[in-house]
Amino acid sequence: MTTPRVAVSVMAHPRRAAAAADIARACGTLPARVVLDPEPHGPPSTVRTARLAWLPWQRDATHHLVLQDDVLLRADFDRHVTAAVAARPAAALSLFTEWGSFTSHALRIAAFGGHPWARQPDTYLGTQALVMPAGHARAFAERLAAVDLAVPDDHAVHAYTHEAGLEHLVSNPNLVQHEVGTSMVGNVAMGARRATVTLPDDVPLPADWWQGEALTELTRIPSVFWRDAGPSSYERRPTPGAPWTVAPVRPTFGHRQDEVEARVRALLRADDAGTGGTAVGAALTGVAVTMTAQLAVARSLRRRPTSAAAEACAADAARTIAPGGLRTLTTAGPHPVDWPRVSDAFARLARRVETELLPGLDLEHLAADHTAGVAAARAR
Repeated sequence: MTTPRVAVSVMAHPRRAAAAADIARACGTLPARVVLDPEPHGPPSTVRTARLAWLPWQRDATHHLVLQDDVLLRADFDRHVTAAVAARPAAALSLFTEWGSFTSHALRIAAFGGHPWARQPDTYLGTQALVMPAGHARAFAERLAAVDLAVPDDHAVHAYTHEAGLEHLVSNPNLVQHEVGTSMVGNVAMGARRATVTLPDDVPLPADWWQGEALTELTRIPSVFWRDAGPSSYERRPTPGAPWTVAPVRPTFGHRQDEVEARVRALLRADDAGTGGTAVGAALTGVAVTMTAQLAVARSLRRRPTSAAAEACAADAARTIAPGGLRTLTTAGPHPVDWPRVSDAFARLARRVETELLPGLDLEHLAADHTAGVAAARAR
């Protein structure tokens, strides 16, 4: 396996130049430079800086990584990036996906099943930390020259990868964390956008982790739509290249759906999540049922390999589903929502669902139900 050579651009607003310089230094052995917005007083635009940031600047680099100026890198970031790119050298790799996106729910199923990668189903690619082969990075930078400044860069890169036939995957675990701060491009209304899966620095990834199988066959994903904090089904039509759409929630467990939901409610009640009597408390059951469906789909596709890293990633995927999916709900009340307590309760709930609930259910149909579109597309 050839070791890739990854060069980094940190795209930044001048007001965040110092933070961007810190990020560049944290890249360790990866050569990194800071690229500043050339017109910082102009209308907010990510494309304006991305045009420069995506231009490869290291002649011998095989891959080009662009980081945004509001991320935190995990320990040994350079080593993890190099290993990840070596495992998937021909793909566009997002090293972060925010915890309320539809992609986050695909990544949770991947984490529950022990996959290091998931295909990104959203109509944009996460650009907080995105790496591409150098040739594609240059072609994308050239494409951006004709892209309107009002178009978000994450939408522009999604269009590019689709037209170029470039596979795009998101990593489990995420390798950067998104800082909570003031958005330079007006994303405050979206609430906090944190990582879907993080791995503690003291939990080592197996040497062959990134070589593992990617979860790419999903065509139906049990989800929580962050805009309304409600359960939904994110689905792709069987036609190759068809976009994903938000559909009403589907019963995952057939004639046993009511029974499963009742048992999930009972498990949730047994573990006081500390929601303070706010609207969050009323929404948690729907989130818990959605997570149960994700765990069931993962179990139907593949059993999770045994390793401390796999277990830790699965636990963190469960921890982030409630704060990610419910981040836009009003949390005013007599007591604030204790999100760490909620998150820990969901991690415990996931373990109980796996050990007490799923073993008694027939899950054989779920793999076909949630991947049927792939088979149909291949048969055309």
